[in-house]
Amino acid sequence: MNPRRAITFVVLAAIACIIVALWPRGPRIPALLAGSIPGDCQQVVLVLSPFAESVQARLWLMDRAGGNWRAVCGPLAVTLGHKGLAWGAGEHRVAMPAGFRVKHEGDKCSPAGVFGIPFAFGTASIGEAAWLKLDYKALTPSIIGVDDPQSIHYNEIVDSTVVERDWDSNEPMLRHDRLYEWGAFIGH
Repeated sequence: MNPRRAITFVVLAAIACIIVALWPRGPRIPALLAGSIPGDCQQVVLVLSPFAESVQARLWLMDRAGGNWRAVCGPLAVTLGHKGLAWGAGEHRVAMPAGFRVKHEGDKCSPAGVFGIPFAFGTASIGEAAWLKLDYKALTPSIIGVDDPQSIHYNEIVDSTVVERDWDSNEPMLRHDRLYEWGAFIGH
């Protein structure tokens, strides 16, 4: 197993639904979700939005130092799904908080909860992304995200010139609006 892949998790939460203190000491992982982060996890990408329906959110990169989480980068502006967040299927071991919808294909929501991050992707070359502590996939015009639930490649980012097409719906990952300039695949 690649040791970089085993240590990074993402926590996505709407702060209006899960109360957290952001100031004066900086961001904190919501208590509701903190217990779901594996003990050997040393890095977290924390994404907080003001409401479950918010499209815009803030992201912090956090490291565990002496048992405590500290922000090492952020806040960075990020974009969620067109309809905000919905409770996803992930690593969290808690019940869905009040105020969340359940995530399902086609709802235009990003998943909320605690999730592993198997790899990152973006428009940078592999060399330019060498600082990442994750596997990295440089996007090309043939890299797509398969969003057809009937495909064996559903919820995967694949090179459409390498795998046999069995999907009716996909999203190009290399976009003119540079939405995926930097991205992380969420293990949902």
